[in-house]
Amino acid sequence: MEIAESTHGAVNVLKPLEPVVGAGANELVARVEQAMPTALGRVAIDCGRVTHVDSPGLEAFVQIAERLANVGYALKLFAVNDTLREIFELTETAANFEFYVDLNAATRSYL
Repeated sequence: MEIAESTHGAVNVLKPLEPVVGAGANELVARVEQAMPTALGRVAIDCGRVTHVDSPGLEAFVQIAERLANVGYALKLFAVNDTLREIFELTETAANFEFYVDLNAATRSYL
C-alpha cells in the first residue's frame, strides 16, 4: 500500500493513496506507529483517497485510535467521504475518531 507522509507544523500527516484493505491495513498501522514517537502522538490521516475499507481496514483505524488514545490523543481524520463516514457510523466506530473537513482544521485542533 502506498502511503504519502508529510508534516504540517508539529503534526505528522499520513495519506493512504488507495482504499485501506487487506494487508494494506497492517501497513497503515505500522506507519502510524513509526510516526508516533517523532510527532509525539500528533497524527492526522488524510482520507481523501480512501474510498472504502474492509474489515481489516476498519480494525486498523480502530487500533490506531486506541494506540493514540493511550498516549492522550485522538485519531484525527480529514477529507472523509460520505461512504467511509457511513461505514464508520454503521459499525459504531465513528466515536473513536475526530472528523475534520481539511488539513488545516485537523492540525489546528491540536492547539
